[in-house]
Amino acid sequence: MDKKEFGQALKCLRKERHITQQELAEKLYVTTSAVSKWENGQNYPDIETVCKIANLFGVSVEELMETASIPETVDIHATPDTQETAIPHRRKILFFIVPSVVTAVSILVMICHLTLPRFRVTETTSAEDTLFGNVVEISVRTDGIITDELYNKQDRLILQEWKLGRYGETGVEVVKLCYYSADLATPNRVIYLFPYM
Repeated sequence: MDKKEFGQALKCLRKERHITQQELAEKLYVTTSAVSKWENGQNYPDIETVCKIANLFGVSVEELMETASIPETVDIHATPDTQETAIPHRRKILFFIVPSVVTAVSILVMICHLTLPRFRVTETTSAEDTLFGNVVEISVRTDGIITDELYNKQDRLILQEWKLGRYGETGVEVVKLCYYSADLATPNRVIYLFPYM
């Protein structure tokens, strides 16, 4: 799939979900200019971002990067002999290219599943905290390699969603985020956020 085809596919997915370029850029932690360049066929996103885009739109990387069928065009200036040999030559090229692309995409998918950080809100409760009194406690499961920068971005994202009412009660003064690794019963990171300060 060339840059223009990828851009058209991305634009269609974005518009189907009624998401603006700015909203998509915020969800992917990139600039609006980057999203615009992808959609206009000027550039590709990096591998990690392709995986994020696929996850965001609920499609596989293969579906996102699926190659369009290449039409077999006939050169009107060619002689009948060269036309006959050109078509099998194109098929031979496709015979070798398509499996290579499928293999590359499969490897990308495996890499994405192994290394991409994932956050999943598992529970939201009102709780009495010894430090701050009545708080909303949001439990988040984490997978993958997560840096402090990713934690901070996730903190801001959850706080935004909480302000919009996604996680229930919005009248309290403090939000307590508890991050759990998949194999831990106690949180490996606890942070208090003060949304109205």
